[in-house]
Amino acid sequence: MADRYDIVVAGAGHNSLITAAYLARAGYRCVVLEGRPIAGGGVKSAELTLRGFQHDVCSSAHNVIQDNPMLRDDELKLGDYGLEYIFPDPVFHMPFADGSYLTQWRDLDRTCAEFAKFSKNDGLAYRRMIGEYEQVKPIFEANTFTPIGFGKPVNEQLAQHPRGKLWQRRLAMSVWEIVRDNFEDDHCRAFMLASPWTLQSPLDPFTGRLAYIIFHQQRQRQFDSSS
Repeated sequence: MADRYDIVVAGAGHNSLITAAYLARAGYRCVVLEGRPIAGGGVKSAELTLRGFQHDVCSSAHNVIQDNPMLRDDELKLGDYGLEYIFPDPVFHMPFADGSYLTQWRDLDRTCAEFAKFSKNDGLAYRRMIGEYEQVKPIFEANTFTPIGFGKPVNEQLAQHPRGKLWQRRLAMSVWEIVRDNFEDDHCRAFMLASPWTLQSPLDPFTGRLAYIIFHQQRQRQFDSSS
């Protein structure tokens, strides 16, 4: 090992590794220190059941990160180092105690039909909500991946959008309020509330955007190292 480094990164979780990779690409000499025998933090793999079977230890899915320029634009050329995402279809499946189920597919029509099994209106609501979200998704994505101070706040950007005031109100609402107001069947409501990536109570105010996070997995592109 070298005696001197420009930057020392404590911990080898995925956030630390990403940071170190960008710093190294910028020409800094970095060292990443990890106390555990396996790097990766919450996204590491390990043999938890049978020999030869690798399991994702903590992260349930890598969905929102697909919109990150690191993967979306292949900024770090991770495919050259063996990264390949395989996106399954169906995407998400929820069984219910009454024996019914609701499945999310990559095909929007097929997913809407799943909601319509319980409520025709809810099938229409799912299609409407994903369409509405697509209209403002570029604003949210740009805000998410722009460092603080390097761009306009999301409220200022929404103020310039034709439906900006509506979305400002939605952001102030809770996940439950949005799901309750848009879906009438409890099966459909449960599915919309069950996204494992929100990490916040659906009753909390200012969580409204998280009601739309499940749409991230509806339209994912496959990571292609050749692109």
